[in-house]
Amino acid sequence: MFKKNLEENEINFFTPKISFRHSPGHMRNISDDELKLDYTNLFSINKNSQIDVVENGSSVALGLELSNKDLQNRKIGAENYSLSIGQIYNFDDNFDMPSRSSLDQKISDLVGIASVKFSDNFSIKNEFLFLFLFSISIISKLLFLEL
Repeated sequence: MFKKNLEENEINFFTPKISFRHSPGHMRNISDDELKLDYTNLFSINKNSQIDVVENGSSVALGLELSNKDLQNRKIGAENYSLSIGQIYNFDDNFDMPSRSSLDQKISDLVGIASVKFSDNFSIKNEFLFLFLFSISIISKLLFLEL
């Protein structure tokens, strides 16, 4: 979905995302793996780093993306800001998955990416996650400054 603002030469996008995954069977225990859940692997079919292991069980990944881009001569240009967030809902606990990724739980951490362009020479991008273990807290994983 999108909305044009022709007076300001900008276009807004709102994109809901959903992914269903089901894999019957049993998987090897990779609970000691260094896997971290982030928005870049949220909608991947197999989120672990081992190519010979398929994540078992059923899950739904939900997310949404909001962005604003320049519109020049009816062509989409550079991105001004964006926010992408998502979360995974597993039908069952999977203790063979790494606990640091929160994929071993029925509800994963809420992960996302936010970016803002202040000028052509300066923008900020931040990947984040909200922990749902005992309390909600924000962990900033990565901060990019483009000069």
